[in-house]
Amino acid sequence: MNEIAQRLLDLPNLHPMVVHFPIVLIPLAVLVDLVAVARRRLDWARGAAGLYLLAALAAWLAAEAGEEAVEGLANVPSDVRPLLHEHMHLGHYTFWLIAGLAVVRLLLWWRDRKSTSMSLLGLRWAVALVGLIAVGLLIDAAEHGGRLVYRHGLAVQVSAAADAPHSDASVAIPPRDDADER
Repeated sequence: MNEIAQRLLDLPNLHPMVVHFPIVLIPLAVLVDLVAVARRRLDWARGAAGLYLLAALAAWLAAEAGEEAVEGLANVPSDVRPLLHEHMHLGHYTFWLIAGLAVVRLLLWWRDRKSTSMSLLGLRWAVALVGLIAVGLLIDAAEHGGRLVYRHGLAVQVSAAADAPHSDASVAIPPRDDADER
């Protein structure tokens, strides 16, 4: 167990490892929520409440890990800084929105914990639809993060072996031209 803990502590950047949890959990929570409300299934609504809570915790962890990652970055090009700050803001907005939805969902769960039928359908629909906004923010944040890594190479460490020419031409990857993105 100590070896695993040491490996985690040796990671230069925890953010890429944890960021995929909210990417999965947020859309899943919203999907389960929409199904719960559309079918008026209280058991699914309870599941959605748990997923929203997990998604909020995962989003918080990803945002915190992102903050730590930014502090460890040196020499961020000035033309990349605005994209980095937008990515950070979108991540925080996503966290706060999903955390708010988790609170509302948990309050509804508490209210209906002894009930057999779903109440406050209008509020439930509103929460589920606002969840779609959270998914949109998440997609935008992920797109910004992808551009930071794949277009600008931010926080990417290239080993000396990666710079060496390959003897097998089938493994060589040609350089990307920006025209390929259009």
